Amino acid sequence: MQRNLANNVKGLFLVLIGGFLMVLSAGCTIIGLIYSMKAHASPGLMTSLQLISVAVAFVLGIVVYREVPNIAQGIGTFVLLTSLVCLITIVNSKSNDDTVGSEPKGLSYFIAVGLNLISGVAYGTTGCVMKYANIKHRISEYEFMSLGTIFGSVIGIFVGISVKPSGRFINFENVWYNIFMITIISALC
Repeated sequence: MQRNLANNVKGLFLVLIGGFLMVLSAGCTIIGLIYSMKAHASPGLMTSLQLISVAVAFVLGIVVYREVPNIAQGIGTFVLLTSLVCLITIVNSKSNDDTVGSEPKGLSYFIAVGLNLISGVAYGTTGCVMKYANIKHRISEYEFMSLGTIFGSVIGIFVGISVKPSGRFINFENVWYNIFMITIISALC
C-alpha cells in the first residue's frame, strides 16, 4: 500500500510537471508571436522553429525512455494549439497597443526565436513526460491531460493575479487569460 501511495505521489508530480510545461509552452508561444509581429518575422519560420524543437524533444524522449511518444497526436494538438494562440493573440494585439515593449526590432526577433524554441521543447517534453507517466505509473493520457490542464490553469491564474501589467514588456493579464483558455481547449483535443 505504501508503494502504491508512493507511485501515486510520483505520478501526480509528473502530471504537475506536465501542466507547468503546457502553460510554459502556451505562454512562450503567445509572447513569441507578439515579438515576431513586432520584428516583422515570418510566422512560417517561427512555427517551423517550434516544430523542429518539438521533434528534438520527442527524439530526446525516445533516447531517454526508449519508448516512442504518440508523435502524430502530439504534432496534431500542437498545430491546433498554435493556431488558437495566433488567432487569440492577433485579436488582442489589435485592441491592446501596450502589449509590446520598446525593444529594437533586431532584439525582438531574437527574443521571438528563443521563445518559440522554448515553446516547442516544452510542448514536446510534455508528450515524453506523459508517455513516461503512462508506462511507469499507469496514468492514462486522458487523466494526464485532464489533471495537467487543472494544474496548468491554476498556475496560469496564480501568475496572472500575481504579476501586474507593466505597460512596457507585455500585458500579463491578457497573456495569462489566453493561457488559461488555450490550456483548457488543447486538453479537449
